[in-house]
Amino acid sequence: MEVNVLRISYQSNNRKNVLFLRGNSITNMIGATDIEIAYSLTERYNIYILAQKKLFGFDAKKIGGANIIEIPYLNIRYFGAFIFHIITFIILRNFHFDVIIVNHGLFITAYLYKKLNKNSKIVLDIRSIPVDSTGLRLFVNNICLRYSLNSNILSGITVITESMYNYLKEKNLVNSRLPIAFWSSGVNKSIFI
Repeated sequence: MEVNVLRISYQSNNRKNVLFLRGNSITNMIGATDIEIAYSLTERYNIYILAQKKLFGFDAKKIGGANIIEIPYLNIRYFGAFIFHIITFIILRNFHFDVIIVNHGLFITAYLYKKLNKNSKIVLDIRSIPVDSTGLRLFVNNICLRYSLNSNILSGITVITESMYNYLKEKNLVNSRLPIAFWSSGVNKSIFI
């Protein structure tokens, strides 16, 4: 089995290295807002997107100017996500990223990375709240969201809409000391009302 090695280059253009830490497969991300944002940032930054894949082995490729790092996700009940976090952290600790943009589901990996790389900035990106799961998974997702929103390692938060921000504010989940930016999905809400 051949493994592609991803080498993060520090080019003379002095661009910052930005990692989008995602728990989706790259196939599921194509066309999604977060990957479109990542692609648009390639003009100013060295962009890396960490995604999961179902096959064994690691893969590194370039799509739309962004460097894609694919890590295997083992579909083992209750332990697959835990193993994915461990593998992701082991790989990331060898690299330097100036900024990590992460969702709440992978926040623990960004937290551990920040402990090793004090100068890195962590931005929590909230595309949705945990609603698509039940039982233990929903409970864990809610804890991850609450913990990540109130963590002292965050440099900022991005939210998909102002209404999502207002919802988080109503629930007293937003840390008021942090800058907040809105990365819209481009959806026109008026067609749903």
